[in-house]
Amino acid sequence: MKSIKGSDLKRFIPLSKPAIYGRVIFWVFFTILSIETVVLSASYLIYHKPGITLREETILLIVFGCVLSAIVSFSIIWGIQLILAINNRQYMIKTQEEFDLLSDLEGAIERNELVLYFQPQANLVTDELVGMETLLRWQHPKKGLIMPDIFIPLAEKSGLIGIIGEWAILQACIYNKKLLMQGYNLRVGVNISQLQFKSPFLVEHISRVLNVTQLPAQNLELEITETAMMEDIEYAIKTMHQLRELGLILSLDDFGTGYSSLAQLDRLPIHKLKIDKAFVQSLNYTNVTSSMAFSIIQLGHKLNLQIAVEGIENAQQKGFFAELDCHEAQGFHIGAPIPADKFVKFLSTARIRRYKS
Repeated sequence: MKSIKGSDLKRFIPLSKPAIYGRVIFWVFFTILSIETVVLSASYLIYHKPGITLREETILLIVFGCVLSAIVSFSIIWGIQLILAINNRQYMIKTQEEFDLLSDLEGAIERNELVLYFQPQANLVTDELVGMETLLRWQHPKKGLIMPDIFIPLAEKSGLIGIIGEWAILQACIYNKKLLMQGYNLRVGVNISQLQFKSPFLVEHISRVLNVTQLPAQNLELEITETAMMEDIEYAIKTMHQLRELGLILSLDDFGTGYSSLAQLDRLPIHKLKIDKAFVQSLNYTNVTSSMAFSIIQLGHKLNLQIAVEGIENAQQKGFFAELDCHEAQGFHIGAPIPADKFVKFLSTARIRRYKS
């Protein structure tokens, strides 16, 4: 894996940083001033009469040109700054703390600081363990365990999400292959970020990982957010068809919280809908949220999709979704995220599909 040098991180500093800001202003100013100098010099040579000294008007014109150059330069930079702030605000590293954390993150894989946790997923009818979702954690040498909601946005801003995402898919498949060899027949789910889903190398990378690890494709599930799919629906459909041809499972993650995809849902070549935990957390079994959850499950059934629900924290929630014929669930009531080295011990006491060769 190619190492990213710390010096490469300079390109992630926003344009408002003094060093880059000053350089751009200088070169814009220099370019405009050079053009004006050439034009004024040419004009002077054309209209200059022998024996007549440089007139006051010409000097004033040159001074005016310099002032105009500065105004135009700062206006251009301000315009660029405004456009970046509006259109690319989410990609900017805004604080020194974020930049320092990003500098540490770029070498986290090489230093074996990123670790995988797995959260079990169970069949709501049989209570049998059928899968696990891969969750990333960062064991920072000084800051301790850092949750993904802190470092994943930084990885997405900087472009490091591609390297981290590829690493996570590979490690998840390696781990699940080991479990399969021990007789545990589980699906391992891996979240695909919006930027990662756009990569033209996504299908090729996953195909290579499956070949290298020899993990059966049906034991890998890619969880893709509704937002990532809806941004470019035609590209999403094409990519998902390519992924389905590999034989793996595709699920639409966090359904109901992103863009409205109902009009396109029947076009998406997915296997599963995952109901977002927000529906569970606000559930009181009589309100609109309950009706929406019921509608989503019924819609999934009509489209012959598997339905999974996230965020199940008690038996009442589990029973509610079981009665609605939801197929699978995950959450703290099913099992909390567990480090990879302790997950096998958890499996030894759980009801689980055993592998049959």
